[in-house]
Amino acid sequence: MTLDRTLITALALTTAWTGSSQTPSPDLSASAPVANAAFIENKGQLPGQVLYRADFGTVALFAERQRITWSKLQDDAGEVVHEQSHSGNLDASGLILHGHAWRMDLVGADPAAAITRSGRSTAWLNYFVGNDPAKWASDVHFYSEIRYEQPWPGVDLRLHSSEQGGFKYDVELAHAADVAQVRFA
Repeated sequence: MTLDRTLITALALTTAWTGSSQTPSPDLSASAPVANAAFIENKGQLPGQVLYRADFGTVALFAERQRITWSKLQDDAGEVVHEQSHSGNLDASGLILHGHAWRMDLVGADPAAAITRSGRSTAWLNYFVGNDPAKWASDVHFYSEIRYEQPWPGVDLRLHSSEQGGFKYDVELAHAADVAQVRFA
């Protein structure tokens, strides 16, 4: 399924587990909110176009320069992988997880707009995956929010967690800023 146009003002995604490195959540049930979801900086552990990744349950968000990409796995993905890993069968070739991805482009946004972060954690993550040290990343911090500063004149785009633990974004307009320039596709 392809989404040609997406305009989302607030999206609460409150399920659990995403499948790869994430901030820990003690409750892996599909209906559990993810407390204090965090935006993890990319220090080479993710594809180059990704600046930050955040996990909101079975949904992963990838913040890029002029785009936000989401990837959602089936709600019971955590349980399926858990059962496979404890079944004694280490061959995952038959494991099938369903999901989909969609993108939201910031149409007409300034590609040089600054992307800032705030709410730095005191903890950090280390990624030592594979045999290529060039793809390892250590001292990777995570943040409570990121902000696209003036991707359109007089407009900021703030990405953060909602009070319920889901994803939310705010379009913040300066006085007299033209809201018509804010477009997503």
